[in-house]
Amino acid sequence: MLLWRLTGEQRTDITLASRTLCLDVRKGEWSAKAAALLHIPCSAFAPLVQPGEHAGWVSKSLCKTLGFTQPVSVTLAGHDHMVGARALQMMPGDILNSTGTTEGILQLDTQPTLDEQAKRDKLANSCYSLANQFTLFASLPVSGFALEWLRNTFRLTDEEIAASLTRGHADYLAGNWLLDDIPVFIPHLRGSGSPYKNRHTRGLFYGLGDTLNIDMLIASISLGLTMEFANCFACFNVPGTSTLKVIGPATHNPLWLQLKADILQRPVEAIAFNEAVSVGALLTATPDIPPPQVTIAQRLLPNRARYHQLQRYQHKWKTWYQLKLQQEGMMPLHHREEHYVE
Repeated sequence: MLLWRLTGEQRTDITLASRTLCLDVRKGEWSAKAAALLHIPCSAFAPLVQPGEHAGWVSKSLCKTLGFTQPVSVTLAGHDHMVGARALQMMPGDILNSTGTTEGILQLDTQPTLDEQAKRDKLANSCYSLANQFTLFASLPVSGFALEWLRNTFRLTDEEIAASLTRGHADYLAGNWLLDDIPVFIPHLRGSGSPYKNRHTRGLFYGLGDTLNIDMLIASISLGLTMEFANCFACFNVPGTSTLKVIGPATHNPLWLQLKADILQRPVEAIAFNEAVSVGALLTATPDIPPPQVTIAQRLLPNRARYHQLQRYQHKWKTWYQLKLQQEGMMPLHHREEHYVE
């Protein structure tokens, strides 16, 4: 839309087009089969350009309005997750966890993953911003929003939450958490992500008592987000040696990062990178510019003993997860656990 307003050209790039379910990601062109299903000709779709390819010129009238004295070229950088990954200079096999109000998992590969499992788990295949590379993507509709919901629902301050997260991190590392006493939280406040993706599912809290305090609430929220993330992560075929790269606000939450490292049993790297999408767009549009250095702010290693403790909690969490989805009609009553990390 912005390209059209600036230039009058109706075009889109293949990374954005691949999110429409109408692009043949293998061929990098619009799918005649998808067009037939929609009863429209392929010509109804916008012409395709590659990320970084010149897409048009700012119109003369707009240049005059904006005060541009020289012709201005417009480039489409692509889908925001792809562009952010470009800034981090990811390589095939790398996996990225982008965090914020929601969070996403993006895996980079040299081939699309178009098997039945990816279809069943509702994973999104896309063309990447570099030729002959592809991404597999899943999103979780609630991530950092859970802490905002906690603050508003229980009338907590940001300072109280930050202090509790600090205490929780220290207590978790010291082995002071009594996991059997921590309530189960399933963070479907705005629906659920893969493998049972549905915007109509609802959240669940189990195990509340009259002695509940803020530290117990924070532990429950942190564990619930971690278990939901592990569920989604298990949909991906990730080599055991691969490091999870994390960007966004979660890089400032060491408790959350350590929980992910422990439950996934793989290193987690918190990437200190501001405005990754903006930088990625610049690198896509002007590839001759040297890329900035990618700084690892923290590298957290998994702990096997804590993993076994989390597994026991995960078993209880899964039981409530399955029961909830069964009650919502999202999961068969006789379900085999085939998506979960064990």
